[in-house]
This record gives sequence, C-alpha cells and structure tokens, in this order.
Amino acid sequence: MIVMFVFLKAEAQPSTLVMADSLYQVGAYSKAIKMYEQLNSRSGLIFQKIANAYKAKGNLKKALINYKNAISTNPELL
Repeated sequence: MIVMFVFLKAEAQPSTLVMADSLYQVGAYSKAIKMYEQLNSRSGLIFQKIANAYKAKGNLKKALINYKNAISTNPELL
C-alpha cells in the first residue's frame, strides 16, 4: 500500500507541472503561479516559470525575486 502511495505522489508532480504550464499558456497567470508553488520541486526551472508568470502579470518585484532564486538555484540559467 505504501509503495502505491509513493507512486501516485510521483505521478502527481508531472501532471501538476503540465497543468500549470497550460494555465500559463492561456494567460491564467495567477492560477499557474499557485500550481507552480504547489510543486515540491524548487528547481531553477520552477522558479523561472514562476518569475515568467509574475512578469506577465506585471508584478516585476516578485518576478525579480523569483529570477534571482532561479539563478541562485541553477547558475546555468544565465
């Protein structure tokens, strides 16, 4: 039973990311941000996606914070 739970949780991450990316693509930036933030992963890519969504909303302060987090997590994003 525990193995099945772990498997299901692992499957939820990619589907959440796909849904968040879809929301971003249709301009639902606030909803996309919420979904990106639900992901357990705080990779540079996720911070970058959050930053892009904040930038699209016009919230440059939060965009900058998340871009800085993205770069500090993964300097190769420069």
